[in-house]
Amino acid sequence: MKTSDAIKEGYFGDPFGKIHERIKDFLGDYVAFGINKYYFNYKGENSILFKSHHAGITKEEMEVPVIVIRK
Repeated sequence: MKTSDAIKEGYFGDPFGKIHERIKDFLGDYVAFGINKYYFNYKGENSILFKSHHAGITKEEMEVPVIVIRK
């Protein structure tokens, strides 16, 4: 997806609110989004083994528990 379209669609914050002023410095012309349980894993000479990954927007990854305690 074009980075400009992803910004307009709100993937990096509210496009009509405040998003980081340097967001375009951190992103290229295009961004890729995982949409399934699979991910790319580069294993180079000095690779680090990650114990967990965030790979997509599956139902399980999008459901985040929220706990509110009111005193």
